Amino acid sequence: MNGESMFHLFRVVMSQEDSDISPDMRRKLQALTMQDMELLAGCRCRIFSISLHEDELNRALRRVDLVKKDRQLIHEYIRHGASTAMMKSLFGMNREDTTRLRGELGVPNQGGRPCKPLPYESSRIWDMWLSCRQMEERERFLHIAKRMEMPLPVIWNEIKSRTLGENRHGNGDAGRKAIPRDAD
Repeated sequence: MNGESMFHLFRVVMSQEDSDISPDMRRKLQALTMQDMELLAGCRCRIFSISLHEDELNRALRRVDLVKKDRQLIHEYIRHGASTAMMKSLFGMNREDTTRLRGELGVPNQGGRPCKPLPYESSRIWDMWLSCRQMEERERFLHIAKRMEMPLPVIWNEIKSRTLGENRHGNGDAGRKAIPRDAD
């Protein structure tokens, strides 16, 4: 460890409220120059002992994992032509963030309304949607788009039109959230 690393480590330790450093030791450490730190770093003695709070670390790692999975899913949506309305509804992303991400990923904005599927494709999309009820909604859309080899907005609009139609006539799932209109 060099003097600079030691300096930063001391700062972290001293910033901890539950640190067991005495007031006298704090004053001595705060008075050290960078040159003193280099000399201290060269000493062959054990100065630090690090403890790890595994429960907190595991919680933080789970959050990191969820954020990474969400980010990967967002990137897949963009690569499969997701509209701004889809990104807003499913991920809470605004138009600027969606446009910026498209640029970063090198995905052009398709613009305009997506094509309507043929009647047999429409039925197949709906059948797949119903057969994938156990999947999380965002995963369902992507799964169907990949299986059907169609852009996400086509799947989105087809499911939306059927879901809104069923909800309007009282035939849909009672607790299902209506999917908002798509407008890019």
